[in-house]
Amino acid sequence: MGKTDRVRAEVRALDEQLAGRRRRMAGLVALADRSRTEVQEAGARALGRVDQELQRAALEQSPPHALPWDHQAWTGWTPDGRAGDRRRLRLGTHLDRRRGDDLRVADTVGFVGSGRSLLITSRGPEQAAVAQDLLQSLVVRLALMFPDQASFVLLEAAHSGGPLVRMARSLHRAETASSRDKARAALEAVTGRIERVGADHLSSTRPTFEHLPEREQLDLGLQFVVASEFPTRLGDREIEMLDVAASDGPEKGTYCIVHWDLDEEMPITVRRAPFAAATRVDVGERQGTLAGAVPTTTRFDGPPTDAEARLGGIERVEPSSRAVTWDEVAVPAEQVWQGDARRGVTTPLARGGAGDDWISVTFGTDAQGELVSHGVVAGRTGSGKSRLLHALLCGLAVRYDPLDLAFYLIDGKSGLEFEPYRALPHARVVSLHTAPALARSVLHELEAEMGRRAGIFTDAGVNDLVTYRQREGSVRLPRVLCVIDEFQEVFDEGGEDEGMRLLNVLTTQGRAYGIHVLLASQSFQPSGLRGAGKFYGNVALRMALALDRSELEAVDLFGGAPGRQTVLDTCTTAGRVVVNDRGGRVEGNHPGRFALVDDTQLPAVVADMAARARDEGRARAPVVFHGAQAPRVSEHPLVVDSRALAGWRDEAALTEVARRPCSQRGLGHERWQAGERPVLAALGRAQDVHGQTSAALRRAQGENIVLVGADEPERIGMLLGALAVMATAHGPDRVRFAVLDRSLPGAESAHLLTDAVASLTADRHQARLVGPSGGATPIPVEEGPAAEEALVRELADEVERRAALPEAEVAAEPSIVFVGHDLDRCDALRQIDDAYGSTESELGARLSVVLTKGPSVGVHALLSFGFVSAAKSVVGDTGINRSFRHRVALAMSDDESFDLLRSSAASRLPRARGEGGRREAVTALYLDRQTNAEVAFTPYTAFSRGPGDDGIADDVARVAAVVGRWAVA
Repeated sequence: MGKTDRVRAEVRALDEQLAGRRRRMAGLVALADRSRTEVQEAGARALGRVDQELQRAALEQSPPHALPWDHQAWTGWTPDGRAGDRRRLRLGTHLDRRRGDDLRVADTVGFVGSGRSLLITSRGPEQAAVAQDLLQSLVVRLALMFPDQASFVLLEAAHSGGPLVRMARSLHRAETASSRDKARAALEAVTGRIERVGADHLSSTRPTFEHLPEREQLDLGLQFVVASEFPTRLGDREIEMLDVAASDGPEKGTYCIVHWDLDEEMPITVRRAPFAAATRVDVGERQGTLAGAVPTTTRFDGPPTDAEARLGGIERVEPSSRAVTWDEVAVPAEQVWQGDARRGVTTPLARGGAGDDWISVTFGTDAQGELVSHGVVAGRTGSGKSRLLHALLCGLAVRYDPLDLAFYLIDGKSGLEFEPYRALPHARVVSLHTAPALARSVLHELEAEMGRRAGIFTDAGVNDLVTYRQREGSVRLPRVLCVIDEFQEVFDEGGEDEGMRLLNVLTTQGRAYGIHVLLASQSFQPSGLRGAGKFYGNVALRMALALDRSELEAVDLFGGAPGRQTVLDTCTTAGRVVVNDRGGRVEGNHPGRFALVDDTQLPAVVADMAARARDEGRARAPVVFHGAQAPRVSEHPLVVDSRALAGWRDEAALTEVARRPCSQRGLGHERWQAGERPVLAALGRAQDVHGQTSAALRRAQGENIVLVGADEPERIGMLLGALAVMATAHGPDRVRFAVLDRSLPGAESAHLLTDAVASLTADRHQARLVGPSGGATPIPVEEGPAAEEALVRELADEVERRAALPEAEVAAEPSIVFVGHDLDRCDALRQIDDAYGSTESELGARLSVVLTKGPSVGVHALLSFGFVSAAKSVVGDTGINRSFRHRVALAMSDDESFDLLRSSAASRLPRARGEGGRREAVTALYLDRQTNAEVAFTPYTAFSRGPGDDGIADDVARVAAVVGRWAVA
């Protein structure tokens, strides 16, 4: 083979090798493509499985842990107090880094329980904005994850109030610091808490917060320190404390979340980079891999648009089920009411420490011989103040007999917390929606009780209740506990001096007489309380719930700075309390978690106590006020006490009840003389503890009543209330009725008056009824001008007939009560105007006979008008002064008030608000022109007082059911 042939053969061989290599390369490429596809498909399948597992796991948890803010699972969700998975905290959602697809998988980091704080870093304004939004999202998420454990310290550089400061207003427990000085103070408190948790709770066998018993963790709570735009406006000392908190805090229940703006310069005095032990999240470089194959980045969460509404639900969260329960406080059935109250009354209230030791509350002398006479409790909204009061009251109620312990319970103007205690046999007074004047009247009642007991003790030769109760044969005087929720309202509406005087008297002198006061408010130094330091010197029991630092610093009640810090550390969530029963000495501070009486247990406890009292024949109805509701006629003491009678009282018995003080379930008419044949007209409830507002219509000139005001429901309510109590107080041989109702046809109140009186008097008292009727009634109701004129003429003729009788025969005649409603709508009765003024019509002159001469012979009038001018159009300018000793004014103009009362007092009365069941109670003024005594009271009303109340007609029917059982001679 020549040289040329050899070269050609070599070239062919090289070509074949190259072709072979090309074939092998193509095979490798194809294999790579197949492998890549298989890997991607396997990754997608794995990612899908991960997605499904994460979604399923997320749905099994409460939404805060893993779900985005717009997930459907949030619909209808409310914070529930379950801790859930502490280990992970959601940052945002994974995105496919190559295509930007939403992978629907949460990006999370280890946080609570991980032993590490969280550092978020950013560069540039855009990343800083993302970090700020993420920070807000994390705060909301943590607040919802731990609603009954989390408290926040928010450090923000914005002086004017940045997003974290604004968010703090919606957080349940948060302290903000937007200046360097405030940041230093806040961080000193944070590091102090960390040191105390370590010293007081951790040990070699319990090295970290996570090793503590669950109840102890709940008692301590979790503290989150959130710093925005670090290190802006922070000095080296603040940075050092924040670094210590971030590194040492997680093992002791304190976690930091810091946003570090890397564009901000660190102070030159800071020698080392802080937060070395924290988990770092860089919002600009957050990258990873899912399922081993899919490269990811993160879309970070921002705060929900409805953050305020979501956080608002935290206040309604029940404290954790691991809290102290009512069953732990209750006593076995055989021990109910077996406590000895002679030296004092005591109940366990809370568990302290690790939950093993009971913290008890005493009023009187405690087990260590210390005197604890009065108490105060303060906590901001949502801290559990009402629940603490329930636990205390129920704990005492099951231990002590109602003969040994009595409650006076006063809610503030907006309060209904004591509503469930209406049936509790220990309750002597239950006042709801209490006006300041009424609250002070309760304190006046207790002051009077002290005076009464002082007389008893003097007669017995003793100085105090303890000594008196140890005497053989002594009267079983109960200890009295007066609880006032929102007690600062005692000082409102011009009562600052008198309210302060009453509280000083009770707290300085009450202990000797067994009268104790427990004051509750949202602050230890509320508006109106003067000389708090001196005042609290007589208040040995102090109970603090969640409060701001500034509130605790305003008055020293827990032993200076150490005591304040104990409160701040303990009372981070609802259900936690610090009890000090040693007058504020620091060694008397007892932190713990108080017992909970839930919404089903409270009524059950009250019902059980009420049933026990009934079984023992000791049932007793308390005095109940409801400042936002009109009183019920059926709850008038005369009506209530009549239920046990077999018939109407005789003159002697009625006189005794009438003269008896209101405080002893009497009527308070000291000058009641049976010989004057008085008729009782009840108008409503006086705005004091026991009083009922009523007029005694005697047989004398001017003994009539006129009611004036635009609030027609109250006028009709008073007319019917007066007639209902009359029918209970006086038998058919003593009183008869005549009604002329000129209500506007078609009005809601039309025929209400005549129908109710027909029901009340049927088969008992004689009654003549003229006016609109709603249908069939037990006695006939006449209508029309002829019937109206006939009634007035018959009454005038009866007056003239009686006037001609001998005095002894007149005295034997039954009283007639004439009720006239809106008589100005009766044309025949209206005054006639002429060139010289106004003169009486012919029928008006007959009415004048009834008004002027009738009372002396036992014919009295109760007239109701919408305006003073309407009254004058019937009785004339001088008729009111001449014929009506008793006058009632509802809200009216200044001129009308002067015309009716000779003062402007009625012009200052509030106008009625609301309709039907939403109508609020109003205030009226009663004036006795003979004595010039003017009394504010709450009148009866015709309409419903709220849910479950059918108005005056059904209330009158209940009264009718009482007297309907009595036989008519």
